[in-house]
Amino acid sequence: FFFFFFFFKQKTAYEMLRSLVGSEMCIRDSSMGYIDYYLIVRDFVLYAKSKGIVVGPGRGSGAGSIAAYCVGITGIDPIKYNLLFERFLNPERISMPDFDIDFCYERRQEVIDYVVEKYGADHVAQIITFGTMAARAAIRDVGRVMGVAYSTVDTIAKLVPMSLGITINRALNLSLIHIS
Repeated sequence: FFFFFFFFKQKTAYEMLRSLVGSEMCIRDSSMGYIDYYLIVRDFVLYAKSKGIVVGPGRGSGAGSIAAYCVGITGIDPIKYNLLFERFLNPERISMPDFDIDFCYERRQEVIDYVVEKYGADHVAQIITFGTMAARAAIRDVGRVMGVAYSTVDTIAKLVPMSLGITINRALNLSLIHIS
């Protein structure tokens, strides 16, 4: 009886996995056309791993792809952690999906060079994301880096008004108006 129950449970899990992979492949292949993208990403991830370059497990919505996990693009089992593939790729998504993959910063250039050499410089671009810091956080960060005592930096940071979207420049202008 135990063997029959175990076999039945495993078969159900297998069928579920097969169904998930199949539905991902249908979305990617028919309406979105991302099979080539998966193969290219897999290529440079496997290249990095074959050269001993540390590769992160994957971050963001791409970690929800069971196909990406199965082919070695990501190292996170989306079924185990209940991650949703639909966050990564669905017909209603406006922006292009991408995999957030981290490489060891000391050897990252080797991966970039490989991709440029294999696919051509005219087919490769690097993407950077800039973030902004709130005025108070920026003051505290600069103070920490410059080795200024936290109490001094905190006092200065608290002079910045608690207004949404306030900049250091606007805070300085406001303080000059109040002083005069």
